[in-house]
Amino acid sequence: MSCKDSNRSAELPGTLSEGQHLDSIEVFIEAISQTLVSFENAVDKPEFTTIPDGSGARHFRYKSPGPRIIQYLLLVRIISGCRATLILLRQGHVAEAAVLLRTIDDFIGDFVLVEEALRSLTGPNAIQQKFFDNYFLESMDPTKQPVTRRQKVQAAEGRLLNPDNPCDVVVLSRKIDQLYDAAVHGDYSTAMDLYVSNSDGSDGRFEVMGVKSDGAITVHRLNLAFAVHRACAIALELSIGLRLRNACERLYRILRKINDEVDFTIPGAEQPSTS
Repeated sequence: MSCKDSNRSAELPGTLSEGQHLDSIEVFIEAISQTLVSFENAVDKPEFTTIPDGSGARHFRYKSPGPRIIQYLLLVRIISGCRATLILLRQGHVAEAAVLLRTIDDFIGDFVLVEEALRSLTGPNAIQQKFFDNYFLESMDPTKQPVTRRQKVQAAEGRLLNPDNPCDVVVLSRKIDQLYDAAVHGDYSTAMDLYVSNSDGSDGRFEVMGVKSDGAITVHRLNLAFAVHRACAIALELSIGLRLRNACERLYRILRKINDEVDFTIPGAEQPSTS
């Protein structure tokens, strides 16, 4: 099936400042983070043990790692990453926030890849099994990952997060990747985004202490909002998988409130699907 961009009309955004939008997002990051205790109590506790890499170093590790622990650990990184991104955006560090948003997008995709494998009646496919085999290794060569894995992850995201119209998720995920790959690799445009000057071109400088313009923050704030929405959705999936009724009910309420209260409107462009 061909995934084409959907055309959606966007209403003009409200009068809230970017700081106020970030305040709204922060409330939901905190609410989702409070559910981690439920997941922590549902899986085995890590043990302080010697790492099997010959170094003799001791760290906390899981004795019997498995797919649900992978999902739990990915959720930890997602929530922590969202919180860190919010802090960076408050300070105007848009390029650095973009790098984190790219990694968060990968973590969400990996979570969905695991979820799809757990739901499959035939078990994990080759790419999913490779991911399981590599995740708990103490060191891994990223060049050995299948080049098609990211495309498979995006397809899995679409099927899980929006089964009625998976192409919406696939298209949006690809756009996010394209936008933030440039930031990860330090492309020319992302460095020049930090250059500001007066309207007449005078007093130009690179804002290495943080960009002050709300306009420079908007697109990253919107993608952070979408990441928090997706984080809540996959946390809900994990609570269902672990049969955590209280966490499930709480996360469902949080997800509904995110839909109702967070502004996902993209000025002058199409609006991301959060259904």
